[in-house]
Amino acid sequence: MSGEGTQGGQAHQQTTQSTPEQSPQQSAPQQSYQQPPPQHQYREPGIGDIFSRSDTKYELKFGIALYALVGVALGVTMILDYALGTVDLLGLVVTWETGGTIALIMTIFVAQEQTSVLDELPNNLVYGTAAVTALVGTVLLLFLSWLFQELTAGTIGFGEVIGSWIALLVGVVLIAVGTVAIMRNL
Repeated sequence: MSGEGTQGGQAHQQTTQSTPEQSPQQSAPQQSYQQPPPQHQYREPGIGDIFSRSDTKYELKFGIALYALVGVALGVTMILDYALGTVDLLGLVVTWETGGTIALIMTIFVAQEQTSVLDELPNNLVYGTAAVTALVGTVLLLFLSWLFQELTAGTIGFGEVIGSWIALLVGVVLIAVGTVAIMRNL
């Protein structure tokens, strides 16, 4: 029995002797456990998030598609007007400028719809979605209506319309943001 105690004592001594050798190795992991894990802080969604969220992407696609549809419809109207020889009747009414007027009015309704659908989102995402939709949609509508006018009548060069388009684009963005602000704050 006394031999067993000695062996147990020797085993205890071996354990205690190996502990100092292991302690430097163990101290490094202990120090890493003492450091708190990196915290992921919440950040407010930024304006760029409108391109990655499914709800805002859908609203962007839907709104821009409506503007494009109106641009194509104006273009087809111009082509039919020209093909049927009724340019005198509709020629003064259906031009790319008509597309600009329609874009100004259309922006109110598209921005209103987007504000209603995206009601739970922060203001910056709704403002951004409405403004980008109005900007890109209007460019598309104007380009399509101008292109069809050029194909039929060939009256206005692209360089001649750029200044008017820039002014119109500023207008539709202001209308989009203003509509969202009115709907959110009244």
